[in-house]
Formats: sequence, structure tokens, C-alpha cells
Amino acid sequence: MRVMKRLMAQRETSIIIAVLVLVILGGIKNPAVFLSSGNILGILLNVANDAIIAVAMTILMVCGGFDMSVGSIFGFSSMLAAIFMVKLSVPIVPAIIIVLLIIMLLGAANGFIVAKIGINAFITTLATMNMIRGLIYIVSNGENLGGFPKSFLTIGQTSIGGIQLPIIYMIVFIVLGDILLRKSRYLRQMYFIGGNEKSALLSGINVPRMKILCFVLCALFAGVAGIIWAARTGTASVNTGLGTEIRVITAVIIGGASLNGGEGSVLGSFFGAILMVMIISIMSLYAINVYWQNFVTGAVLLIAVLLEVFTQKNRQKKAIAASNIVS
Repeated sequence: MRVMKRLMAQRETSIIIAVLVLVILGGIKNPAVFLSSGNILGILLNVANDAIIAVAMTILMVCGGFDMSVGSIFGFSSMLAAIFMVKLSVPIVPAIIIVLLIIMLLGAANGFIVAKIGINAFITTLATMNMIRGLIYIVSNGENLGGFPKSFLTIGQTSIGGIQLPIIYMIVFIVLGDILLRKSRYLRQMYFIGGNEKSALLSGINVPRMKILCFVLCALFAGVAGIIWAARTGTASVNTGLGTEIRVITAVIIGGASLNGGEGSVLGSFFGAILMVMIISIMSLYAINVYWQNFVTGAVLLIAVLLEVFTQKNRQKKAIAASNIVS
């Protein structure tokens, strides 16, 4: 019973249960299609880019921040890859390195403005989200680009044992991210910073530097996801990444991250991303109008935030009750 209580107390367990419920609903409607290996791999492929970005977003939110610009960075990365490889004929490896360096500079700029200047993360990244989206149109003249080298396309279109590489990339990022955030002494500092920034400063942690690192990681992972997306689709669209930030932040919050910082896990964020894709898949299976998808995404985010607020209030009540008993 103790083990069951501990499992049920974990956010990951409740999300897995929700995913299983959706699997049952899909299986009832069309078991031959929904439960097929092809559909399962398709769901994992659809969630791959969001899940990769969610790894870094989890670390950032644990540290007490979040980044609204990841969707634009995601799209800018794919567009820059097209500019360098297609228009400027830069070799693949140098082009990818240059793109990621530019993307990391954008993340560092976000982090510097938030951590050093002290401007709110929402305002900062909302502004840079629009600025970077504008840059996508500027560098591309508003045109979609294609014609990537075939060797570049293998990064996103090759399959190993029937599993496409983006899924494998996602699994590697999720496993390493979860282990490092849970076990690494360096990344464990993020929980301390998010839980009590003043105490973290007094304990000798370089909080501004750690925050900047989190924003750089968030941008870097979004940039990597953008390159993978470009290799998978073979095109760079001016609309790539629209809405990605909302899906990623929703997945991370569903996975147990707190808007106040100090809580969250990479594994929980991954299951949150899976849940979001499953909901859309079920809606499509039951022929629900596609225009409801944005509404449902927003509703799920609102419910997740409300659950977090209620959980925080319950914890505060229990803490006050415990302190009263002790006194």
C-alpha cells in the first residue's frame, strides 16, 4: 500500500494513467489502426521535436524561468540551415555548427537580459519571440526554402530497425536529460535556485550564470530540433515552429514543473508531451473538428496550471498545520 501511495503521488504515474485511458479510447474506436506499430511510431515521431525542446524547458522551469521564444528559435534554426546549405553552399557540418552557435547567442541574450538586467522572463522572451520570427521572414524574404543536400536529409529520414532517427534522438535526449537532472550535482543546483533564489545566492551558487546557462540550453535544444525537422521534412518554412512554445510549456507543466520553480522532471515532461499528442490523435480519430485543437491545448494548459495552484495551496495548508502541531 505504501508503494502504491508513493506511485500515485508521482505526477508521472497520473499522466501514464491518462495516456492509457486515451489508448483504450482509441483502441475501442479503431483497434486495428490506433494500436498498430505504425501509429505508435507515428505518435512518437510527431512528439519528437517538442520532447527534445521540453528537456531544456524543464531544466529552465525548474530553475524558475521559462522561454516563449523556443518556437521562433526552432523555426529560425531550420531556416538558417537552409540559407547556409542551399543558398550559400556551406558544407553540412560547418553549416550546422554555425547555425547552433548563432542560436546559442540568442539564448545567451535572453539569459543576460533576464539574469543580469532583471527584466521579467515572460516579457523578454515574448519580445524576442516576435523579433526572431521577424528575422525568419527577413532572411528568407518570406519564402519557403528546400533543396537540402541528400546527405543532410539522412539525419532526419533514415530508419534503424524500422524506427526513424528523430525518435532515437528523442530517446537519447530524454534519458540523458532525466538522469543528469536527477543525479548530476551541477544540474541539481537548478532545484535549489528555483526553490529559493536568495538562499542559493547566499550558499555561493552563481545564480545569474546558471540562469544564463538554462536559456542557452533551451535555445540550443530548440535549434537542434529545428535542424532535425529540416532534415526530416526537406524544407524550411516561414511558419515552422508556430505554437511550439505553447505545446512545450504545456507538456512541461503537465509533467509536474512548477511556474514558481523548484519542481519538475524530464520524464514527466516527456509523458506530458505524449499526452498532448495523444489528445490530438484521439480528436482526429473521433472526427472532432480540427479547429478545436487550439482550444483543447489551451484548456489543458489552464487545467494543468489550476492543478498546480491547488497542489501548492494544499502543501501550504499541510505545512501550516504541521507547524501548529509542533508549536
